Amino acid sequence: MIPINKFRYQEVIILGLGRSGLPALHSLLCGKAKVIAIDDNLQNVNIGGLAGMLHQQAISERNLIVNPAIDQINFKNISAVIISPGVPLTYPKPHTIIEKAKQLNIPITSDIELLYETCTKSKYIAITGTNGKSTTTALTGHILKYAKQVVQVGGNIGVGALQLEPLDSDGIYVLETSSFQLELLNKVKFDIAVFLNLTPDHLDRHGDFDSYKAAKLKIFENQKSDDYAIVSIDTLEMQKIFDYLAKYGKQKIVPLSIQKITENGVSIIDGVIYDNITPGVQKEFKIKELKRLPGEHNAQNIAAAYAATKINGVKEEIIVEAIKSFKGLEHRIELVLEKGELKFINDSKGTNTDATQNALKAFNNIYWIAGGVSKDQGIECLSHLFDRLKHVYLIGAAAPKFAEVLKKYNKPYTCADTLKRSLELIKESNINSGVVLLSPACASLDQWKDYEQRGNSFKEMVKEMWND
Repeated sequence: MIPINKFRYQEVIILGLGRSGLPALHSLLCGKAKVIAIDDNLQNVNIGGLAGMLHQQAISERNLIVNPAIDQINFKNISAVIISPGVPLTYPKPHTIIEKAKQLNIPITSDIELLYETCTKSKYIAITGTNGKSTTTALTGHILKYAKQVVQVGGNIGVGALQLEPLDSDGIYVLETSSFQLELLNKVKFDIAVFLNLTPDHLDRHGDFDSYKAAKLKIFENQKSDDYAIVSIDTLEMQKIFDYLAKYGKQKIVPLSIQKITENGVSIIDGVIYDNITPGVQKEFKIKELKRLPGEHNAQNIAAAYAATKINGVKEEIIVEAIKSFKGLEHRIELVLEKGELKFINDSKGTNTDATQNALKAFNNIYWIAGGVSKDQGIECLSHLFDRLKHVYLIGAAAPKFAEVLKKYNKPYTCADTLKRSLELIKESNINSGVVLLSPACASLDQWKDYEQRGNSFKEMVKEMWND
């Protein structure tokens, strides 16, 4: 945990007490700041969970006030409002506290900003993209640790930024950054900023694609001539971003591709890494197919992690060794069990069709478990991959909508309603080869707390039913 100096923030409001808000609360109380903590769903928050005694003392000393009425807050004393990524900043409607802060010109900031202001000597690597950012962040951190560098990994993955350990000039923070987090940044400058891909997502929070894109592009703000932008160029939208940075940006730019060998960048073609980061020098490394990182999308993730860690001084051969030793990311095309020729894959983090498309591309002979709360246009955009499917098991709220599409394309399906029933039907069918793939293309909130609970339940059920 990283204590925040009270002289910078003497009295603050923390809005949202989730993965980033609670660690911010602890950090500010450790620094002896006065905190007003506000969460509209306080019944779901365990405020004392991380440090109960700290909070009891803070409440008794009136250094912590929880969910006061807004008219009881003296905004003249507030030095900052720290908001969690889950709280809307602008769209569809900003929280009343945010509106008040804007009226009074009170700084609105975030946990990543506080980390950056506190640990000023360390390096910062940030990774974003509509999909793949969690795997790339985890792989980048894994390579740096493998190379014996001092590193902390967090942000939108694992733990909040202020729950990480404080680092000095020899340390590196590797942060997964979502659009919600990036839109909150003001002065943060990333030494290395990675942008993987961009397709429409979270439009309910950003309003439209341009606003979503603008939030993502904040990852490059404040970068200078000795900083790096690592950008995929395999789609027209990403090529436009690369071209814009090449024309107007101050930073060095490294292109990524899994379609062609790039000049001054990193490419992966047919299981071979082509490293052209150093002008005029090309290095090649065979990695072939990695069981824990299957599919083209993971080739892009590997290329990005390779580029980021090489720029950070890791030798090429060490990077390749580390990539081969990576065990993959939980809930992201995670190999759960192999039972003869039958594989079970947990891709519960596939909460939209773009993510699920990557999973479907990675396998053949698929028994696909899909459904939940649909976030986008539905599964018809995946129809070009339907020939990979053996059978589809539909669950949750989206099942009727998905069934209409499958019927249209004459694909066999069963409305199983629940994840457990889907697995029971697969077991009863005596299926002994192929891939059982949980990649819902949907959010989990109709039946589960989050995608992690959904994925963990899948893994537990699979091991219980097939480990006989």
